[in-house]
Amino acid sequence: MVSLVIDGSNTFLDLSIFNKKELLYCSFLKGGRTFSEILIKLIDNALYYTNNTLEDIESIYCVAGPGRHTSLRVVISTLKGLFFSKKVKAYKLNAMDLTAAAFGGPKFRVVSETFSSYAYFCDYTYDSKKLKRLNYSIERVKEEEIYKTNLPIVKTNDERLTPKTKHIFTIEDYAEKVDLINLNPIY
Repeated sequence: MVSLVIDGSNTFLDLSIFNKKELLYCSFLKGGRTFSEILIKLIDNALYYTNNTLEDIESIYCVAGPGRHTSLRVVISTLKGLFFSKKVKAYKLNAMDLTAAAFGGPKFRVVSETFSSYAYFCDYTYDSKKLKRLNYSIERVKEEEIYKTNLPIVKTNDERLTPKTKHIFTIEDYAEKVDLINLNPIY
């Protein structure tokens, strides 16, 4: 089963292709052109280098937020266009869960980029090599409230943690299955 995983929630594109949970291809691209100019080419290259086609993709995992709303819309719209007439399993991911999987500390807080004076956060831990959310849900608060903690802070736009998409199967339980047509940005 070939899976495409993509994160376009920040200023970079992060893409991986798996076959039965085995990583075949992973790329990270920052800067340069806008996502709308490079996304199709990036996906095309990934398929070419893994000897796959769009028809081989059976599941899509897409980060749907929180993040840069325009970037999220471009990625999601592109995926809808590419796979509209194909039956694929679509999964919606949270950028903070994927960041937490890439970080992997004992107890820590993941914080989204700040847009206006609000930001999102969630606290995590690893329990028996499995990522666990300590909060029931992702919380949106004023930015200054986020830093009132003793936990280490990790930001979703921390490039030292990239590429993050290769960690998808660490957080597979947090991926929300959706119909492709209902894959929309969150938050």
